[in-house]
Amino acid sequence: MKPRLLTEAEYKATFSAQMIDIKGRENIFHPEGVLDLTPYLLAIEESIVPLELLSDAPSSAVYHSPEWNFDHVLYPCDLANTYLVVVVAQGYGEVHGHYILDLNKEYGLRPGE
Repeated sequence: MKPRLLTEAEYKATFSAQMIDIKGRENIFHPEGVLDLTPYLLAIEESIVPLELLSDAPSSAVYHSPEWNFDHVLYPCDLANTYLVVVVAQGYGEVHGHYILDLNKEYGLRPGE
C-alpha cells in the first residue's frame, strides 16, 4: 500500500451529508469483511512526523459515508484533538488516502475540549 496524503478538498469530497458512526458495527455495514489497515499505518508512520500515533491505540471512531461508500477511520495522535484519518474506498476495497485532522485548527478548540 502506497501512502497518499489527501488534500483538504480531496478529504472533504469523501463526506456525505449524513455520516454514520459504525464503530463496533463494521461487520453489519461490511459483511464481506474490512480492510486490514496495519500495513498502511506502518507505511505512513515516518511521513506524519512530528506527529506520532498513540502506540497500539485502536481506532477511536469509524464513520461511513453512504453516499460515496467511503469509511473514515480515525486514529488518535500524540497531539490533543489531532487524528490521523485513513479514508477507505469500500467499493474498491482499498485505502483512498489519509488526512491529518486537527480539530483545534478546524473548529477553534483548545486542548482538553
